[in-house]
Amino acid sequence: MMDDNSTQMGRSDEERRSLAEEQIWHTLGTLWNRKGLIIGLTGFMAVLSVVGSLMLPNYYRATSRLLMPESGGSGIAGALLGNLGSAAQSLLGSSGGDYVRYLAILESRRVLEAVVNEFDLVTVYEYEESDTPIEDAIEDLGDALELYVDNEYDFLSIEVIDKDPQRAADMANFMLQELNKVNNELKTQTAGNFREYV
Repeated sequence: MMDDNSTQMGRSDEERRSLAEEQIWHTLGTLWNRKGLIIGLTGFMAVLSVVGSLMLPNYYRATSRLLMPESGGSGIAGALLGNLGSAAQSLLGSSGGDYVRYLAILESRRVLEAVVNEFDLVTVYEYEESDTPIEDAIEDLGDALELYVDNEYDFLSIEVIDKDPQRAADMANFMLQELNKVNNELKTQTAGNFREYV
């Protein structure tokens, strides 16, 4: 009796294996018969991706760097730094006050709007028909701008991304000029006036 059951189980296993092999061969046969279509679709997608990458506009990154002064910064910077937590002060390092002041100036409405007007970014970013062209251009400029503090070498980096490499470089340099101009104007201001400015 047990021999009959074993024989039936053995046949069942063989049938399953045979069915599985048939399915595999059927699938391979189908793929082989449609190899032309598969190769064609693969080639088409490859060409499409190459064409798409060629049609995308190129973007260029320009960088201007400012070495930080050895001094601890002005009274304005010290007042602003005092409002930060100890962790933030530690992150910014010994020149943290200067960094706070410079970053606040660079991200201020005055400087960003000056960049927008200097380089006619409303036209560049195609916001002539917008209800708020300056605000929209400033927002796009903010997306294209990266301010980076290197604590190891103690410098502030201004990076600008743009479709035009020369414009990107000019914008980064212009922001440094504006930073210097505004910083000199604010040296005589009180900490309270500086907070109102930024």
